[in-house]
Amino acid sequence: MKISKLKNILRILLPGRKKQKITVKKLNDKDIDLIRLISPTTTKERIDKILTSSSGYLYYISLKGVTGSELKISDELENRVLEIKKQTKLPVVVGFGIKDAKTAKKMSLCSDGVVVGSKLVDEIGSLNPNKENILNQNLTSIISELKEGIS
Repeated sequence: MKISKLKNILRILLPGRKKQKITVKKLNDKDIDLIRLISPTTTKERIDKILTSSSGYLYYISLKGVTGSELKISDELENRVLEIKKQTKLPVVVGFGIKDAKTAKKMSLCSDGVVVGSKLVDEIGSLNPNKENILNQNLTSIISELKEGIS
């Protein structure tokens, strides 16, 4: 049995909880990256703090709302990602609302990568677990379409 090594921690701020101090140095000493989130409502001051306490890459939440919502790509969204990229050497990836090749391509033009989650989770949830071969075919098809969109 192969044991996988932890590579990243995606840190989500949980208001109201006792703040735990996770430092990039402590994690990097163990070869673990601290992935931080930036949203459309994150202030410049907060972004500055996030940039100094992140490693690996930055995850830009592309919309206000919940994951799986419809993404409306705007100049404001693209400009925000490009502005963050100017402030850091870390790759900036975009997630939330990316469900098809067209959206993935558009977001890949202003970012260093895209994150697709809900589309895959929805597909997994829609099929009977006894039909694993069909699920694998469907997931492979979705992923191939997305990859083709950003190529």
